[in-house]
Amino acid sequence: MTALRAELMRVRSDLVLLGLVVLTAAASVALVWQRSSPDAVLIQVSLLSSLYGTIRHVLAHRNGVVTRSILFGHRVPVLLSSAAVTALGGAVIGAGAAAVLWTPVDLTAVPLGAAGAVWGLFVGVVVRNYFLAPTVLFAVHIGSALVLSSWPDVGQLLPFGATMSVVSAEPGLLPADLGAVLLAVWLVVAGTAAWAVTALRDV
Repeated sequence: MTALRAELMRVRSDLVLLGLVVLTAAASVALVWQRSSPDAVLIQVSLLSSLYGTIRHVLAHRNGVVTRSILFGHRVPVLLSSAAVTALGGAVIGAGAAAVLWTPVDLTAVPLGAAGAVWGLFVGVVVRNYFLAPTVLFAVHIGSALVLSSWPDVGQLLPFGATMSVVSAEPGLLPADLGAVLLAVWLVVAGTAAWAVTALRDV
C-alpha cells in the first residue's frame, strides 16, 4: 500500500504525462485533420503511451525514486504499484486521443493506452538506461512494423502486429479478439522479464 501511495503522489507532478497527453491530443487532431484513418490515431496512442511508460520509469530510476521505494518496501509491490499507476497514466493519454476521435472506436484508445504504457514500463525496467531504453522501445516498434510489412505471417505475431490486429480489420492480420489475447501474452512475457530483473538486479 505504501508503494502504491508513493506512486500516486508522483502523478501530481508528472510533467511527462502532461506533456504526452497534450502531444497525443495535438497529433490526433493533426491526423484527423489530414483525414487519416482512426487506426493511425490508435497506433499513435499505443506508441506514445509506451514512450510515457519507459520515460517515467527511467526518470524515476535516474532520480533515485525507484531505489528509495525498493529500500522502504519489497521489490515486487514496487513493480506492481508502478505498473498500476503507469497504466492509469496511459489510459489518460488514450482518453485524450479518444476525445479527439469522438467515434465508437474511442473506447479502444483507453485500454490500448494503458497496455502501451505498461509495455513501455517493462522495457524501461529491463533496459533501465535513460538514453538506451527509448531507443530499444522504438527499435522493437519499428522492427515489428517492418517484419509485418515484409512477412505478415510472422509480423502479426509480434507486438506491433498484435496491436494492429486489435485496431484494424485489414487483411493479413489476426482477428481483433485473438490480437488482444496475443498482446496480453506479450505483456505477460515482458512483465515476467521485468519481474526477474527487478528481483535479481542490484538497485
